[in-house]
Amino acid sequence: MRARLIEHLRGERYWQELDRGDFGLLRARFHPNGALVAEVVGLVGAGVENLLVIAWALDVGRSLDDVLAILTVLDVNAHRIPRFVWLPSAAPCAGAVSRRGKTHDASRTGARRPR
Repeated sequence: MRARLIEHLRGERYWQELDRGDFGLLRARFHPNGALVAEVVGLVGAGVENLLVIAWALDVGRSLDDVLAILTVLDVNAHRIPRFVWLPSAAPCAGAVSRRGKTHDASRTGARRPR
């Protein structure tokens, strides 16, 4: 999905599922630091989540304000595809708390508990 988003934002290929008026967005200079834009787009295109891009920026000494501004323009999370209704929900993890506040009992599912 992220690769398709980057293709769309670069203007390389139009994807109607992604159209929000942002086809070719990366062709325009929307941030003064083009090298940083390229770095952030490369990370996002590789599937790196926003939080990890922020952590990367802090680790390598990039301007957090600039990185956040770029991520805001890319708005990757707004392009998430809704879950298919036919796709079953993921099974809860052992010890996970449900929406009702109950703890999932792994022993009832046949899963082994750690010793």
